[in-house]
Amino acid sequence: MVLPGGTIGVRKRHPNRWRFFCELRALHAARRQGCRVPDVLQADFEAPAVVSTYIPGPVITDILAPICTAARDRDYDTEVPEHVLHGRARWASRLSAMRDAAAAALPASFGAEVAEQVRLLHRARVIWGNVKYGNIVIERGTGLPWLVDFDYAGYFPRLSESLFTALSDDEAASCAWHFPDAEPRTAAGTDPAEARFGT
Repeated sequence: MVLPGGTIGVRKRHPNRWRFFCELRALHAARRQGCRVPDVLQADFEAPAVVSTYIPGPVITDILAPICTAARDRDYDTEVPEHVLHGRARWASRLSAMRDAAAAALPASFGAEVAEQVRLLHRARVIWGNVKYGNIVIERGTGLPWLVDFDYAGYFPRLSESLFTALSDDEAASCAWHFPDAEPRTAAGTDPAEARFGT
């Protein structure tokens, strides 16, 4: 949608007020910390809905999906028939294909850029809660990652340090699994991707 003054915004209606307020609080805290997240342009408390700035560029899934579809048609469906894998195993196999495609298709520094944005979120006491390729926009022109979709996020300014560290380490593990060059940091000093996914 186009707002007065020509600013392009994206309107997102929320299924309930809880997610609406989660997104508002998280985006506000993240922006104050300097994280690359959309700015809130309008908030409709009746709908409820948030209008945020439009970030021009594709989400990572748009780039990886065609690569992974071709790879699955060539290898996955012949070597590992879908009916052999069930539930989490099927999900893990497909995510592995996306991870490999991301490592090959994205710039070498991209994962580290995403990890830095996630670290800024954590510095703002925000847990994103939704690390996935479809929630990261590659800004057209700069190639920089922008984090979007914060309706599952939480802002925890008063949570104890030990509990917040556990949440942030878990999210860093998810980021590291999606982007092998993310260089996550955990309190225990271990590789969180191995701890979380057993890789």
